[in-house]
Amino acid sequence: MAYKQGIPLLEAFEEGKDHQSDEEDSEDESPFTPDAVKIKASKGRLGSEFCTWKHWLFLGLVTMIVLVILLLAVTLPFALIQEKPTGATTPQPTATPLPTVLPVTKSPHDSRDYGYFTLDNGLRVLLVSDNETQLSAAAMDVAVGSFSDPPSHLGLAHFCEHMLFYASDKYPQEGAYSDYLSRHGGYDNAYTSTENTNYFFRVGSEYLHEALDRFAQFFISPILSQSGVSREVNAVDSEHRKNLQDDGWRLWQLLKHISNPYHPFHQFNTGDLETLDKPDVLSALKDFYYKYYSANQMQLVIYGKEDLVTLSQYTVSMFSSIRNNNASRVRYLNTSFSPPFNGKIVYYVPVADVHMITMYWQVMPLKEKYREKIASILSQLLGHEGTGSPLHYLKKQQWAISISAGTEFSADSYTVLGIYITLTQSGLAHSKEVIGTVMQYIKLLQGLTEQQWRQQWNDYVDVAIVNFNFSSKISPDKYTSNLASTMRTVKSPRDFLGSPQRYIFNHTLISAVVSSLSPSTPIIFVGSHNLSNPQTSTVNLPLPGSLSSTEPIYGTKYDVEPVSSQLVSDWLQYSVVLQELSLPKQNEFIPRDFVILETSTATNQPMKADPVDDGYSVWWQQDKQFLQPKLNLVCNIYSPISKKAINDPRWTALTELYANIVLASLNPLVYPATLLDYSVSVKAVPHGLNIAINGYSDSTVMNKIIELVVNAMTNDTLLSNPEIFSLTLESMTDALSNYNFTALPYHYIYQYIQSVVMDRPMWKKWQLLNALQDFNVSEVLSHKASLLESATLLCLVHGNVDKTQAIRYGHSFFTVLSSSTMIDPTGTLAPRRRILLSPGNYSVIVPALNPMDHNSVINVVFQIGVGCNVTTLNNGLHVCTNSSLKRTAIVSLLTLQIQQSCFDVLRTKQQLGYVAYCTLRTNNNVLSFQILVQSGTYNASLLLERIDQFLKDSLQNVTEFLTSSTSNFESLVQIYHEVLRRKDLSLSDVTARLWNQIDTGLNQFNYKQQLETALQYIQPNELIQFYKDYILDSGRAKKLVVAAYGKDKKETLNSYISNELDYTRMDPSTISYP
Repeated sequence: MAYKQGIPLLEAFEEGKDHQSDEEDSEDESPFTPDAVKIKASKGRLGSEFCTWKHWLFLGLVTMIVLVILLLAVTLPFALIQEKPTGATTPQPTATPLPTVLPVTKSPHDSRDYGYFTLDNGLRVLLVSDNETQLSAAAMDVAVGSFSDPPSHLGLAHFCEHMLFYASDKYPQEGAYSDYLSRHGGYDNAYTSTENTNYFFRVGSEYLHEALDRFAQFFISPILSQSGVSREVNAVDSEHRKNLQDDGWRLWQLLKHISNPYHPFHQFNTGDLETLDKPDVLSALKDFYYKYYSANQMQLVIYGKEDLVTLSQYTVSMFSSIRNNNASRVRYLNTSFSPPFNGKIVYYVPVADVHMITMYWQVMPLKEKYREKIASILSQLLGHEGTGSPLHYLKKQQWAISISAGTEFSADSYTVLGIYITLTQSGLAHSKEVIGTVMQYIKLLQGLTEQQWRQQWNDYVDVAIVNFNFSSKISPDKYTSNLASTMRTVKSPRDFLGSPQRYIFNHTLISAVVSSLSPSTPIIFVGSHNLSNPQTSTVNLPLPGSLSSTEPIYGTKYDVEPVSSQLVSDWLQYSVVLQELSLPKQNEFIPRDFVILETSTATNQPMKADPVDDGYSVWWQQDKQFLQPKLNLVCNIYSPISKKAINDPRWTALTELYANIVLASLNPLVYPATLLDYSVSVKAVPHGLNIAINGYSDSTVMNKIIELVVNAMTNDTLLSNPEIFSLTLESMTDALSNYNFTALPYHYIYQYIQSVVMDRPMWKKWQLLNALQDFNVSEVLSHKASLLESATLLCLVHGNVDKTQAIRYGHSFFTVLSSSTMIDPTGTLAPRRRILLSPGNYSVIVPALNPMDHNSVINVVFQIGVGCNVTTLNNGLHVCTNSSLKRTAIVSLLTLQIQQSCFDVLRTKQQLGYVAYCTLRTNNNVLSFQILVQSGTYNASLLLERIDQFLKDSLQNVTEFLTSSTSNFESLVQIYHEVLRRKDLSLSDVTARLWNQIDTGLNQFNYKQQLETALQYIQPNELIQFYKDYILDSGRAKKLVVAAYGKDKKETLNSYISNELDYTRMDPSTISYP
């Protein structure tokens, strides 16, 4: 798999104010120009074809002239970005001339307008006008990061990021910025990287102007006072503590630790109490801020529904006051991994019991060579998973499970390329051959002619142009954040959006980079528990006597050995692999048909397509919102044997093993399709199987993918492949056995424990692990036959597709089933598990899965009730009852009102932990209001005490808010109206929403509209009474506390909670609690 620059380590492990989780560099020129794209004429649309480039040039000139005339009426400077360059310079009717109109090539389907200019203070600005958006956003990228941390205060850049959220001279109330966003359906976040700090937010479009004014104060007059220092130092420390047992963070720090100590990459950049809790930290912070936070080192992106003129007025009025002290961006001309800091093998012991080989090469700087796409094309080749790839060979040998490759890090003076390989136990014992396989593939690349490189380049661009032309919109906050970061290194606005028409084939450069991937110069990390005692390790590489060194920040045990000349010789002589390695063939999944179907007959909701046969049902909806040549297909296979799965974990384990074998056999065949934004999924679900295919609507390509999926599901020869079986079984075993070490504590509590206790018929990880131990191929084949026998099929086909084609797609999967004797599966399937608690207090208390993890987590759950009770009206329509709708609307309003104060009180003011939030969860149509806190410092009892007190205090706050002014309640209701009316950003978002209704059997496709109607009948006092009844009333509330205690924090919660439930005794057949 090829990954975007820095995703495995750098970007995934950037420090952030509130980072809890969270695109690929797919920008590229080929025959797929706009004139190859056709749209069938429909009422109210332009023509029957996209214009040729001449038409586009003409339209671009006309558009530009109109816009220039408009601009002459104002005095605000900005440059409009159009499809084609004009080279024109337009003067202002004042002494200050307008900047030159600068072009950019955007997707022909991108309806948004873009404007670029530079303010007098040096701030570079990109405006995005989207008159359809209901969410607006902005991002500021500042060209300073952890590389600029003074050695006396490591983590200072990250600490500065935290402090800017505190308050400002103009808005001195603490948390006013985040509170404003939260009250208007918004969100904010930030991250600190090595050479930049990125701030971003989103908000309801009606509130962009006020939000921007608050945001601008970060960079004009923030309050950097002592009162906020201790809290934010603790917040930074909490953020660091939550990562101490994370292998990704540990490997990243180990790479830094062995690098050149005279380069800032070597420094610890998150920060903690030891590096920041110092008397002079405030003084150091102010020096840092006023030195580096200069307008000429900032890039601003604003995304709104307003036109460009209005957005430019916002920008000039709000951001012109940012000081410009003509700061120079710090450049580090030395490198991190030049001799003697390369040519090494680093052996280390990870937290999880996994086997990894990670290889890094330092190559020439590529940061400013973004149009050449050198790193991207190398990533695609080295991380390819199709036939002839290194991974394909390693899987055949049963040595590797996965591979990824890409740019790990890019600085002014060098770039680091990385390759990650997850090994099997056998692969660990053949580490030398695994590395040799990679070296031989690099040798193959080094021998390519210019013509061969050009062929690979053309194939790469062919894929990229399709993805670029039909890219889906993403959330505006993510879009602005990405663009602001891009602008830091991409200077020409023509390249901001990454148009493939701007790419440059540079054979000399790519040859030079590939030639520098020498077998004698990498830094190779080999990680495994097997290395705890190197003297008994199975690794066939030169090993140290012991791992005698300890990385000081995370405590990782490691040792370093040089890459010897003998080892280099062994790798280069591993020529047996050459006959197995080859370049990727031309991608056969590139779609050619981009015709958009006539939409005049498209419906507003899915409808059942006419069934061809009993035993399956196909829902279908033609898209008329996004008008892209895309299609989503999702199906459930409901099997009668699912009833057995709730009583025996073997059935669940076998279904998961079968599904994973299907995917493993499919992977080398469909991997080229995934480069084109296709995705294929086959997974086990409680009632059988779920199959999902997303991609372009070209029926030739879609039928080809469906045929491959059907064959993989039914072909016993493929399913009997011993290599695939063994590799899949080991991969599943490793994943289950390492769940304790890979799951984040709060994810473990929220997503796993709670599901076992309340939601889904889910077996525990150890039960599935035990069930996997004695399976063989014949059992999988027998289980497959039972799984598909007398099963039924339910599908949704959604997108650029008509009813006839939708039925054909559904029938293709119907052929998978062994028979069609079942029409109504209701009586033979396992019932949906939905536990409705009786009033009272319940608790589930478990130790942290990782015995070395100091983090404690508590999730307080208040079960509210069924979200939608369906009733039938006199006209035959099925709708949710008014009482269930009202209940859902009330708890949604309360959650909207409380969630920001939850974060502010528990996380910011009380400093309980880095992760703290309140949310409303719906699972299996059951609503629950929840508060979760994770802490590396406090035990679960104290966390529960603080949460309970917060809930009591919130009653007074809610009461005062709702009774002090009727406008408060009206404003809250209006915000929720806006949330409900927000349009989906992509076709996949709509598909997920529709499928949720179909899969649950509710089929309430207008659920949001029903909630809006229910809002009309709610009074403020009902929210207050509801809160008292469902949250605070011990006689009526249904309260479940799910807690995990960290290392050295063993405890009970008996003083707060009764009815402790034995988690270990629960299974999918549990349907109620005493």
